[in-house]
Amino acid sequence: MNVSACQLIIPGNPLVAFLLASAICCYVTRFIALIIVGRFARQPQRKWLRAAVSHKVDDPGAWCARLPGRPADAIICDNALDGDMTMLAMAKIRGFVVALALLGSAAHAQTTNYWGTRLPDQPTQFIFGYGSLINTPSREATAGKPVAAIPVRVAAAFGYVRSWSDRSSSGFTALGLRRPLEGEAPMTINGVIYPVAGNDMSAFDEREKGYERVEVPRALIEAVSWQPLPTQGTVWVYVPKAQGKAPGEALPVPDARFPLVESYIDVVIEGALEYGPEFAREVIETTRDWSPYWLNDRTLARRPWVFDKQFAQVDALLATSAPCFAQRAFSEDFAAAIAKRKSPVCTTLNPGR
Repeated sequence: MNVSACQLIIPGNPLVAFLLASAICCYVTRFIALIIVGRFARQPQRKWLRAAVSHKVDDPGAWCARLPGRPADAIICDNALDGDMTMLAMAKIRGFVVALALLGSAAHAQTTNYWGTRLPDQPTQFIFGYGSLINTPSREATAGKPVAAIPVRVAAAFGYVRSWSDRSSSGFTALGLRRPLEGEAPMTINGVIYPVAGNDMSAFDEREKGYERVEVPRALIEAVSWQPLPTQGTVWVYVPKAQGKAPGEALPVPDARFPLVESYIDVVIEGALEYGPEFAREVIETTRDWSPYWLNDRTLARRPWVFDKQFAQVDALLATSAPCFAQRAFSEDFAAAIAKRKSPVCTTLNPGR
């Protein structure tokens, strides 16, 4: 055994480790040799040697000199007794070494200051979700893993309005951000911020086709709960982009071919309810371009409690805060209403919900 090998098994401060390794390596060879001599001397035919050990002889040389027999026996006796006392000394040394090792480890731990040290590989790319991305299961379906989010609000100074302004190729209108119309002021937009695993935006870019990523200045974002904003990184938001236009400009509104659909609205509002009814109400009240072209496409729409335990809470919020809720219609009623509807303006009539 050499010093470098011993150092591998000694924890704590490097200097203490070196001293301990030196002490252990110094005594280990002698310890092994004395064990061998001592065991040889204690063979059954050497009963007088075992008796000498039991007397705890202080002067092994004098004791062994009085023994009858061959001179070799006296030599073995002397070595055996000396080995016993050396082993006793070694036991004390081992206790000292252990105590010194613990002391060295404690001193090392006390002198290590981790304050201000950040965990490695922290995310630097974040997304601000203001629609279906607020909803945890919807968000995690794209991320492919659990993704923590914090509720936030973007200031009106960002210059956008949340609205029903993005037409999906499957035939409905989703939430988007648009520039204010003439005479309209920008609004605050509440939603969530979440990190992108591995800083790889590709999965969310694929999901949000037809949108363009726009950076949100960190100074325009405020946390709305006890959870603070990330201290570093870039925050992105997806903004719909019409062909040949800047993001958020000249966007369409819902119509008969691209209506609002309750299944999508449920995803948004139930996601917002994860942060409380007031947060969900704010989403509704800060959204523009609600439309009478509103299809109730829930699974078993006339018996929604079978598949959606939150339907009543969602409907209560929509009934008090969402324009056009009275014109939400079941599929057959929607078709009949479209056939005779002449105006996209919301009314108080309710042809069926």
